[in-house]
Amino acid sequence: MIRKILPCLVALGAVLIPTLVVGQVYPEVTIGTQVWMSKNLDVSTFRNGDPIPEAKTDEEWKNAFDNKKPAWCYYKNDTENGKIYGKLYNWYAVSDSRGIAPSGWHVASKDEWDVLCRHFTLSNTENYGMSYRCANELKNKPTYKTIVSYVDQGGYYQSIACSNCRNWNEEYRRKVPCHVCKDNRSVRGAYIPKTKKRVDQKIEIGWDGSNVSGFNALPGGYRSGVDFGGIRYIGTWWTSSKFAAGDWVNRNTGEKAWYYQNYWQSEETYAASRMMKTNEGTVDVQATDNRGFGYSVRCVKETLAIDGKNILDNKENANEYPIDDKKLIIAEKSEIKIGTQVWMAKNLDVSTFRNGDPIPEAKTNEEWVKAGENQQPAWCYYFNNSANGAKYGKLYNWYAVNDSRGLAPTGWHVPTDEEWTILTVSLGGDEKAGAKMKSKNDWHDDGNGTNESGFSGLPGGVRVGKYFEAGRDGKFNNNIGTRGYWWSSTEDGTSNAWGRTQISWVDDVHRELFSKTWGFSVRCLRD
Repeated sequence: MIRKILPCLVALGAVLIPTLVVGQVYPEVTIGTQVWMSKNLDVSTFRNGDPIPEAKTDEEWKNAFDNKKPAWCYYKNDTENGKIYGKLYNWYAVSDSRGIAPSGWHVASKDEWDVLCRHFTLSNTENYGMSYRCANELKNKPTYKTIVSYVDQGGYYQSIACSNCRNWNEEYRRKVPCHVCKDNRSVRGAYIPKTKKRVDQKIEIGWDGSNVSGFNALPGGYRSGVDFGGIRYIGTWWTSSKFAAGDWVNRNTGEKAWYYQNYWQSEETYAASRMMKTNEGTVDVQATDNRGFGYSVRCVKETLAIDGKNILDNKENANEYPIDDKKLIIAEKSEIKIGTQVWMAKNLDVSTFRNGDPIPEAKTNEEWVKAGENQQPAWCYYFNNSANGAKYGKLYNWYAVNDSRGLAPTGWHVPTDEEWTILTVSLGGDEKAGAKMKSKNDWHDDGNGTNESGFSGLPGGVRVGKYFEAGRDGKFNNNIGTRGYWWSSTEDGTSNAWGRTQISWVDDVHRELFSKTWGFSVRCLRD
């Protein structure tokens, strides 16, 4: 179904949804917390309707670069390539203030590409760059296109053996000439009418990946200055990010911009300014200014939210959360930088360990208590209600937190007690951090915070294990909406571990020891 374009938060899951964009349908795919176009951009006008100049000749393309003007082209100026791979744009088109992305979208930044790649794998940092082994998940599967052509055939007389002399031997033929064929040994036969013969040519247009992501990356090639190259071998995509002072290539000269590149039979996606992959699989950083190159473009859906509100949805939200407000959170990233740390912006909600083993769900009080007594991992929804999980995430006992198989997704970890302290100190200490960490909604008894930090702490409640009051073992404490609890990975003895808690009517963050058998929320910290 074609939807009206509105910047909106799309539910998680790899769901393809077509979006109408200026007369075109752009399918989209949700990958992790981001919504991407699942095909390359193919527009010839800016968002305001101004045309983007097409540069067909080498001279036109070079002039656009020399004058820092936007330009686009098809690979080798062939519209058939455009139908499959989209257009190639120089960076001046990508960075033009009129906007190359359709309304509700933007060209993905380097950070957003990083979020995409980290969804599948950790980065492998090299001495001069960064690579991600996620290309297999992003590349399209091998697909083929049949090119149909027709060639002339017929339009001539058949040549047939002469019936008069075809049985003569060579000795007789030398003595007696054939009066029928004049010794040509053949005569004109029937006329073959002129016709067209169909020729089907099978051309590979896909790639060599699994495409489990639904991203549908295709090897659309590039235009390097005045030359084309790499189609059906290399895919290259612009980001909207320039290199800044301190980036790893600042030893080179010239202003550059980030792009991402995939290679045929490579599992890596590279981020670099101007780079090529040698036969040995290394990256060669060039000093060439690459803003005049022509690369493909992928866009990300604009979703700006605070406390679950999409601030672009309506004027009321936009007035409450102005765009230039420093408290703005980019919800697609699902992470927030606070001080020197990068935190998940929501509670953990996984049901498998990092290696894929399931974490047991404990619904009954008996199952929960037994897991704690046996020091076995367990999780639950508050009141065993999945609707609470959608909002607050899952509750985990500490044995799930500490399991060697890893509770946190790849690239993340459950914070230590010391890392929690670094967070609260950066926000002014335990007494001041509470209000800055609480969400603006969902806390009862006038307990909402300012969420100045972007942490978006929610009152997800607790499930007790063995309790000092009879009949309370394994029960929920009826404090969802008034208290939030989060584990650290730091234990204190065999029975207890450190955690953090917040209460509706208090703005402090409390550091306390809790029984490892209890069920708390979990927030993860970037490695």
